[in-house]
Amino acid sequence: MKKLICFITALMLIFLSSCGAKKTVNDPDSGEITPDAPEYAYNDGEYIVYTDYYDNSGYAAALKLTVSGGVISEIHYDLFDRELNTFSEDEENAEAAMLLKAEIKTLSTRVMQQQNASNLSAAAPQASYYVPLVTQAVKNAAAGADDPFPLALLSEYTASFTDGNEDEELIALSTLTVVYQAETVKKLSFRQEKNSIGFTDWPPEYKPEETEEMLSYGEVISILNRLPEENASLKKESPLPGGDRVTDIYNRLCERIEQEHKPFKCNYAKLFSSL
Repeated sequence: MKKLICFITALMLIFLSSCGAKKTVNDPDSGEITPDAPEYAYNDGEYIVYTDYYDNSGYAAALKLTVSGGVISEIHYDLFDRELNTFSEDEENAEAAMLLKAEIKTLSTRVMQQQNASNLSAAAPQASYYVPLVTQAVKNAAAGADDPFPLALLSEYTASFTDGNEDEELIALSTLTVVYQAETVKKLSFRQEKNSIGFTDWPPEYKPEETEEMLSYGEVISILNRLPEENASLKKESPLPGGDRVTDIYNRLCERIEQEHKPFKCNYAKLFSSL
């Protein structure tokens, strides 16, 4: 009888011990979360991942993932403007900020619950950087790489210029779109509309008087688009006669985009110091 009691007691202790070993994650918004078994052997520490450049809207994103006791226990994410103001506290965009915080809460709860970054998708535009950032942060936590990590994402920038004669009988809209990855130009598109109707050949009024034969729009643009893939600067002068006007517009748009395409530089360890 004593052996039976001892055996039952031992089983109960094993059961209670296994229950007690099940960790909980304390999330300030969601309450306690019981995480699944971690996908990797995570290293304790804080892992910050951020977008390497500001986007076309002037925002960069950063995420901090905290591992405690081998478990992902906290995740913070936000967008930052050039003065490092956070989007989540932007009173002028209060509704969008509220939607962002709600979605980040949902996404972070899921990551802490499943202990990985699998099968995530973001709906709010401001949350679009969350998935690639948290995916990289999880990898870094598994590797124990705790230095702030710049993630090189594709960044698309667009600039437009409207030009017309004095009586505004002709309005030409020139648009330049550039896709960067870090400093590398991955895609470039320069287009022009005449009076808001489709894309046309090079407008006749841009034909220099001294040029007998007008260059087609395609001929000029084909010259402008011959950029070395690794060349970060988009400025260039057209070698063709008659290209001065389009080159001037093109370069103006390039300057605008170059002003927007700025690296996200700051003390990343202090980004979330108030949280």
